[in-house]
Amino acid sequence: MNGQEEPDMEVDGGAIDAVLSALPEADEIQDPELRRRVGSAFVLGLRESSFSSIHDVPGEYDLDPSVNLVAHTRVVTAMATAAADAMQARFPDVKVDRDTLIAGSLLHDVGKIYEYDRLRAATWRDGRARTGYPPIRHPIYGAHLAMAAGLPEAVVHIVASHAAEGTRVRRSLEATLVATLDHISWELLLTARRGLTIDDVRSGTPRIRSLPPRKSGGSA
Repeated sequence: MNGQEEPDMEVDGGAIDAVLSALPEADEIQDPELRRRVGSAFVLGLRESSFSSIHDVPGEYDLDPSVNLVAHTRVVTAMATAAADAMQARFPDVKVDRDTLIAGSLLHDVGKIYEYDRLRAATWRDGRARTGYPPIRHPIYGAHLAMAAGLPEAVVHIVASHAAEGTRVRRSLEATLVATLDHISWELLLTARRGLTIDDVRSGTPRIRSLPPRKSGGSA
């Protein structure tokens, strides 16, 4: 590991093991200390929330509430590593740090433990003029958790920049992979299950023309 490391509050080893067992892709991280700190970031997040398990955290409740954080995280990690492998096989000059990529993929949405906490959300809704809504989005809170767990700056950068916040910085190669495949994973799921895009769902108005009406008395 390199970059920012030190901070790492006392975290129970059994709790870390429980998190990592839910995310078997973490086993691909070659650096055991980096792997441990990935688990530690999740444990720190759970400690500060009303969730008892990462399995209880939504992946993106407004897009597909059936997908939890674990399922989404694992898909993005698998897609990111597969894309990196394909690029490097054909373009050897494309150098991806695999440990950084896997750690950042696994942690990119760790801040949703905070943003999607129902107890916090109730407080925010009642006082949004004072707190904002949400006061802090998941990429920023996720970066806080990653820093508290002592993860390297390159991993913190992926977490902080994978969503809209990343439009204000120049993303690293690994961050570009994670941000792109995070978005694509939801687009593919929505297209396959509902024939919609993210913009369709969030705008409430699909940006396509309606199908022509059936002819009266005729067949389709």
